[in-house]
Amino acid sequence: MMKKKITIAFISFILSFLICEFFLRILTLRYSSPITYTAKSVEGYFFLREGSQYDFAYELYDGKTPARIIAIGDSYTNGGNVLREDTYPSQLYKMLNKKYTVINQGLCESPTRSAYDRLLSFYQNDKSKEKNIVLVLIGAADIFLDSSLQENYYKLLYGKGVPVYKLSAERNNRSPFYLIRLVEAAWKKIQGFEIENYITYSPDFFKLKECYLSYENKTACLNIFFQDHKHFLNDSYQVKSIQSQMIYFNQKYAKESYKDIVTDLKTLISFEPKTLEFFSPAFNLIAYTNFQSFYTLNENIQFLKEQYQKEESYINQRNSTIPRGNIYSLKNMLNSLDNWEKDQDKLYKTQQSFLVKIIDLVKTHGDTPIFMTYPLSYKKVNTSLREIAKGKNIPLIDLEKIFEDEKNKHPEIELIDDWEHCTPLGYHLMAEKIQQQITNLKE
Repeated sequence: MMKKKITIAFISFILSFLICEFFLRILTLRYSSPITYTAKSVEGYFFLREGSQYDFAYELYDGKTPARIIAIGDSYTNGGNVLREDTYPSQLYKMLNKKYTVINQGLCESPTRSAYDRLLSFYQNDKSKEKNIVLVLIGAADIFLDSSLQENYYKLLYGKGVPVYKLSAERNNRSPFYLIRLVEAAWKKIQGFEIENYITYSPDFFKLKECYLSYENKTACLNIFFQDHKHFLNDSYQVKSIQSQMIYFNQKYAKESYKDIVTDLKTLISFEPKTLEFFSPAFNLIAYTNFQSFYTLNENIQFLKEQYQKEESYINQRNSTIPRGNIYSLKNMLNSLDNWEKDQDKLYKTQQSFLVKIIDLVKTHGDTPIFMTYPLSYKKVNTSLREIAKGKNIPLIDLEKIFEDEKNKHPEIELIDDWEHCTPLGYHLMAEKIQQQITNLKE
C-alpha cells in the first residue's frame, strides 16, 4: 500500500512539474518572442508585392504595460546581418525590462516613402488609444531604390520593374548587384573588395612588396611590375589579386593609406585601361575615393571616363561576352553615376518631404517622434535628419557621432560589419542610447 502511495505521489509531482513548466514557457514566450502582425495595405505603396501583404507585416514584442515604442526604418531597424534577438528593437525591449511593447517596423532596403506608407497603414489599422514613442531611422536606401537608378537597373536586369525581394535573391550571383554597389560606393563610405580573399603569398607578392618598401620610387616600381606581369592584367582573378595586395601594402606601410590606395589604383588603370573590363578596379577606385580628400569623386569619375574612352571598343566587346555583362559593364556604371548626380537634388527634396510627413503623421496621433542619424558617415541623409529634427524641434540621437566617439575610445571593439550594418554590439549601443533618450523624455 505504501509503495502504491509513493508511486502516485511521484507521478503527481512529475505531472505538476510538467504543467508548471508548460505555463512558464508560455509566459516566457509571450514576453520574449515577437508576434508578427499583418496590416492592410495602403494603395500606391512603393514596393507592394503582388499577392502578398508581407511588406506591411511587423514584429511586436508584447510588453507588460500598454506603453508602446514603434521603430520605423530599413535594415538598421529590421536587423540587417544579425539574428532577430540581436536587433536594436529586441535589445531595447529587454533593456526596458519588457515594460514597453516594442514594434519593429523595419524593412530591409526600405526608402523613406515606403516607411511613411507602412506607418500610415499601421495607424489606420491601430485601435489602441495609447500614446507611442516613434523611433525614426530611414533614408539610406533612397539613392538607389527611390530614384531613376532603380528603374534603370530593373530594366537592365529583367526588362521590367521587379520587387526588392526578387533582387535580393540575386545576391548569390554577386555581379548584378555590383552596379548598385558602385552607386552606393559613390554615395556612402563603402570599403572596396574583401582583400583577404585575394591575397596570395607567391613570389609575385614579394616582388610587389618591394615597391612599398622603397616608397619614394613606388609609382615607377609599380609600372615595372605591371609591365613584367602584363599577362596577369587580362585575368579577373589576377587583377583582383594585384589590387588586394596593393591595398594590403598601403594599409600596412603608407602614411596616407587611402590616398595612396587611390593613387595606385589610378596607376594600374592608366597603365592598362583594359582592366576596366572587370568590375573591381572601378568599384575600388570609387569606394576608396570617399575615404580621402586629396582626390575628388567627380575627378575620379572623369578619370574613369577618359580611360574607358581609350579602350571603349575592346571593353564593350568583352563585357558583351560575359553573362549579364550589359548590367555591370563600365558604360552602364558610368551612366548610373551620372544619373546619381542628376537625381540628388530631386531625390533629397522628396526624401525631406516624406521625413516631414512622418513627423506630422506621428504628431497628429499625439505621439512623440525621435529621429536618429545612421552610425556610418552617410553625409547627406544624416544632414537631412539633423536639419529636419532641428527645424521641427524634435529629439535627435546622433548615432554617427556616438559611434565615431566609441570607435576612438575602443578601436578594438567591432561595431560595424559587412561594410554597412551593425554587429550585435553595435545594435546594443544603439539600444542603450535610445533607452537613455526615452528615460530623459519620461523624467
